[in-house]
Amino acid sequence: MTAAPLAHPRPRIPDRDPVRTGRAWAIVPRALLGVTVLAMLVVSFTAPDAIRLVTMLLVGVTVLVVAAGRYGWRLTGIYVLVAFAVGTIFENISISTGFPFGHYHYPGDSPRIGGFPIMIGLLYALLGLICWLTASTLLDGADQRLADRGDAARRINLVAMPMLS
Repeated sequence: MTAAPLAHPRPRIPDRDPVRTGRAWAIVPRALLGVTVLAMLVVSFTAPDAIRLVTMLLVGVTVLVVAAGRYGWRLTGIYVLVAFAVGTIFENISISTGFPFGHYHYPGDSPRIGGFPIMIGLLYALLGLICWLTASTLLDGADQRLADRGDAARRINLVAMPMLS
């Protein structure tokens, strides 16, 4: 005796994990992650500025490659640009008015937009992307499933997922 099929089977979500789908370049994000972790260990024991910069660049490249593998280069680029712009605007408002983060300044002479260092804005955007990827992984790709359910779910995804991550 065979079981009757479910009345409403769960929709099939395309598997984008490069390891499970057998894509040859799947090793690249994992290799970058390994090199990044090693570089971070070196930085924790030796702290020259050059090593710190190389480590930040490795983290950035790793995050971008992993995100592009999951969402594509176009969406990853849009996210980074929007996150950088929003972060820079709010930081400059806070530096000049004290709202919403209080009165402070950034020392040094690094390249800036207003009073806010460009490198820190990029790091904020990449940290947000790390949080997004972590939340998506922990929630088993919930951001991708919401996008397949219609317009209302897309709006929820657009607002709720960034706030949750």
